[in-house]
Formats: sequence, structure tokens, C-alpha cells
Amino acid sequence: WPTNAVLVVHQLCRFASNLQIEPVSFVVRRGQCFGILGFQGSGKSELIRILTGTSVFDDGNFYLNKFDDMPVRYRKQFDGISCAPQFNCYHELLTVEEMLMLFAKIRCVDEKHIWTEVQRVGRIFKLESHFKTFGNSLDRFTQRAVTLAMAFIGGPSLVIIDEPNHQVCYTKSRILTRLTNQSLSIP
Repeated sequence: WPTNAVLVVHQLCRFASNLQIEPVSFVVRRGQCFGILGFQGSGKSELIRILTGTSVFDDGNFYLNKFDDMPVRYRKQFDGISCAPQFNCYHELLTVEEMLMLFAKIRCVDEKHIWTEVQRVGRIFKLESHFKTFGNSLDRFTQRAVTLAMAFIGGPSLVIIDEPNHQVCYTKSRILTRLTNQSLSIP
């Protein structure tokens, strides 16, 4: 395995009749943007659920950060993984700033660094002008940007994005792609 591997998936599979995943293997390197392609219903979202610890697998293993030779099986090992789900997650009665601060606390960002971290992801995803906007007033593009920003809070080793441009028009999806790529290169 490459020394700069962040995620190594080896012969991971699931045999459940309605959520079957054929054995799959791949490596994701640090700073790499990696995509999983497949037809609707082919198990992409289920694979993401497995990698984020919200679903189980039957065989194979995966490793987070190459230096950890122990397969990911226990909750503590999922701490370096973050996910932006297919459907936007935002709270209608919280402002963007409150949502990002809440998520920073959930991700265990040190209390004295929370505001700095919120400003960092807000700047990357161009959300500063929306900090005082409530979730129920956000357009789809901004909802998606908030969901992506929450996934990058705390500098996780691996960010998994399910359907990165879900419900966003083509022009705005290109902006989200550029912002997400920028976030990969900003510490």
C-alpha cells in the first residue's frame, strides 16, 4: 500500500439480499479526490454507510491512515472520517453560524478554536455572508455548501461526499466542486 494512503479498502463486501455489494478494493491517497461510480441501486451509498460506520459489512477490511495496521471495526477508529450525506443536513431554526458551531462541538474541536474553525470553513465555502441566515431561508446551493462545510470541520483525515452536487444546478455545482477542491489544499 502507498505510504500516503488515507483509506485502504480490501475485498469489502456485503451479502444482504437487498443491499448486496460485490467485493471491492481501492486506495485513496492524502489530498486525492476519489469518486465511486455506478448505476442507481449499485450500492454506492451503502458502501459510504459502511465506511462511515453506520452500516455493517460481511467480509473484507478497510484501514484508515496506513500507519494504523488494524482494520476499522470499532467506533473510535471512525473519528478521522467525516461525511456529507446525499441529502442536505441543516436545521431550519438555526443560523448557518450556529449550525457550523454546533457541528464543530460534535466533531470535538477544542472550545478555544471553534470560532476560528467556523470562520475557516465559512471562508472556504463562501458562507460568511450567510452566517446570520436561518436554515429555512437558504437556497439549495447554500444548503449544500453548509452540508459540505460541516463535513470539513475539524480537518478530518477523510471526507466522504455522497452525491456532491445533489439538487444543485450545473453552474452552481461547478462552483461547489471548485470550493471542495480548494478545501483539499487548505490546512
